[in-house]
Amino acid sequence: MKNKKSSIRLYVGIIIFFIIFIAIPVVFNVFSIDVLPMTFIGAAMGAVITIMITNFLLERQSATQEKLLEKQSEAQDKLLEKQSKTDEQKKYHLKIFEKKSVYFQEFIDLVWYIWTEEKITCEQYEKLTSAYYKNLMIYIKDENRLHDIGEAITKLGDCLENESNDIVKIIHENVINIINKLSEDLETGGQIIPTQIAEHKNKLFPVKFRKELLKSFNDSLVSDNSDIFENGQWQKWEEGKNINHDDMVFNFKNYKGCSIRFGFVYEKGVYHKNFYVFLIIPFGKSYHSFNRFRCGLDNSLLNRRIELNHNNVFLGKNNDDIEIPSFNFSSEKLNEISNKYDYHQISKDLAQRATALFSDLRTVKDNLLIIELLEKYYEK
Repeated sequence: MKNKKSSIRLYVGIIIFFIIFIAIPVVFNVFSIDVLPMTFIGAAMGAVITIMITNFLLERQSATQEKLLEKQSEAQDKLLEKQSKTDEQKKYHLKIFEKKSVYFQEFIDLVWYIWTEEKITCEQYEKLTSAYYKNLMIYIKDENRLHDIGEAITKLGDCLENESNDIVKIIHENVINIINKLSEDLETGGQIIPTQIAEHKNKLFPVKFRKELLKSFNDSLVSDNSDIFENGQWQKWEEGKNINHDDMVFNFKNYKGCSIRFGFVYEKGVYHKNFYVFLIIPFGKSYHSFNRFRCGLDNSLLNRRIELNHNNVFLGKNNDDIEIPSFNFSSEKLNEISNKYDYHQISKDLAQRATALFSDLRTVKDNLLIIELLEKYYEK
């Protein structure tokens, strides 16, 4: 009821305002009463025209805005679609790269094993070529790079079931080429520098050579005399003030403290030329009976060495013995062996000669074989 009264008052107020609005021009002679209707009609028509024009402009503006919004929406949709495709492509290429990286790493592991072994077998080469055709070729687009890797694999095939210093060089060179080409294709930026790897190899070579020598002597000397010797080990020891030894020591199983030793003598850092063999008998109450067989430092003092009839394994006893290049553990000689010879073969030849020599080693005094000497003079 209250709202109804308010509405009536509003309408009455509007009517009164309209009457006053019309009366004012007449009262103050702005318009005569005769022209008032015409003026009112003209004003009304002007208002109508203004409304129509304004409405037209608003409609055009609205249409323009709608088209603009539509275009923006379409552009946004296209951008989202393009972004979606880009994301899908990125995901696809990422999956491809991950798979490619795994195959490349497996191939690198395979060739690096060949590098460390410094030889390649038929089985290894078959795995290598199979992995190349099955896993590498489909991921390498660059034809030159693919050709270079294929050429390196072919050169590795020339080394099958072969061992020599020249073969090792070919294997190392082509393994480096393969790894570097794969690194280029992955765009990781890393490259193996041959000069650096040569330096690292030189650091490692003395240790590898020592291990190979000891293995060969254990496989030959100890294996052929398993009831006599324990497995050997490298040992450095001093004899007097200036004489130092770097030997493989093989202890006798049944004669405590006694050993036969193969290796090098050096004085003040300078190596002797021979690859010596020594029979070592310790000092002490139980070993006095060996004293007359010992060598003497400065021809006077007793030492642990027993004087033997042959002490340089580099020299064979027969003219038809295999020639073994002389060496020692100086940097100069090790570089020579590493670059010119097969240290595996040197180790085997030296071990076989030492094994053959052992059975005929005799004391200078009394001309006794080593085992005869120990059996006769060792006090249980």
